Amino acid sequence: MKFRHALGCLLMTIALLSVAHAQKNTSIAISGSDTMLSLTQKFAEDYMKKHPNVQISVTGGGSGRGISDITEGLVEIAQASRKIKPEEIKKAQDNGYDPQEHVAALDAIAIAVHKDNPMKEVSLAQLRAIYTGAVKKWNEIDPSLPATDIVPYSREANCGTYDFFKERVLQKADFAKNTSYLAATAAIVNTVASDKNAIGFGGVAYFVHDKNIRVLAVKETKDKPAVLPVTADGSRVDFNVVQSGAYPISRPLQYYTREPAAGDVKNFLDWTMSAEGQKIVGEMDYIPLASSDAK
Repeated sequence: MKFRHALGCLLMTIALLSVAHAQKNTSIAISGSDTMLSLTQKFAEDYMKKHPNVQISVTGGGSGRGISDITEGLVEIAQASRKIKPEEIKKAQDNGYDPQEHVAALDAIAIAVHKDNPMKEVSLAQLRAIYTGAVKKWNEIDPSLPATDIVPYSREANCGTYDFFKERVLQKADFAKNTSYLAATAAIVNTVASDKNAIGFGGVAYFVHDKNIRVLAVKETKDKPAVLPVTADGSRVDFNVVQSGAYPISRPLQYYTREPAAGDVKNFLDWTMSAEGQKIVGEMDYIPLASSDAK
């Protein structure tokens, strides 16, 4: 009888230990913005080194996919380079969720041309003319530029960068019929670097180190100065012009959870906004939050 009692206690202890061990391990799935992909992967890598009981998987696919995934309950976190839309919030609520926003970094939309293009700056009105097809040749922008066709490139429609650019720059007008759409910002960088007539846009972190492209200064209006989102030599991002709001096409980068963050999900998100997390943001050529916003 004593043996059976002792064996029963041992088996119960093993079972309890197994449950406790399982409870200590957490899996967090993140999907969404390709703009944020390299940053989130770095966040995940560093966080898992410090917290081996937390396993974080990160995939891209665009902001639209990430937000769709949280509204369907498929992932714990969506990475998004645009704000969640009212209809997406409603869809999540219909599924019993309450999406919450967590801003982790800032970003500048870089406008880039081939390094041999003599253009140095562009206004929002000129960008709108290029991307809506109102002008089709470079010398229509500036008579000193070549009389060659402008070849505009954009991200695909499921991308937060596409949505942001269409609303902020095109003022919701349609893209020109001659616009080519690429699946990733890196593809835009590579294409612009190989085509002297190309122009493209995307998160500045992807453009800052490529010597075959030139990042243009951007003017909000013709009466305002042109602002460059990178240093004069193009070697790094200028954090100050984005944090101050001087650069006219900048935006927050955010994570969305399908409900108020708790447990390991909250701990991870809080860490991304801590001094340690924000240091990684800067090292990855994204723009850290202003110090007053960082936890």
